[in-house]
Amino acid sequence: MGLTLALGRMAGIAIREVGGLQLVTFADTEAFLAACVAADVLVLGVEGFYLESEHARPDMDAIADFSQISDCKESVLETQRFIEAVGQPTMLFDFALSGA
Repeated sequence: MGLTLALGRMAGIAIREVGGLQLVTFADTEAFLAACVAADVLVLGVEGFYLESEHARPDMDAIADFSQISDCKESVLETQRFIEAVGQPTMLFDFALSGA
């Protein structure tokens, strides 16, 4: 099981798998990021997508790289700020993660 799926299970949320992506709904990002902190997982980056039919379409304005941050809590805080700034209720997010 991948890290995103394991964190989703830990947070009690469903992870949607589309075309190789493991997506978290906008509504579930807070619980997912709390699970990242609890598991001491770094968020290296995040990308926002919209579902069209059964395909994920990236939002080119919803891509962020946090790979320069080495503290888990700081990476999650920056990710939360980013999602609050660009997120839409219909968006889903794919996270690049690094386990402890």
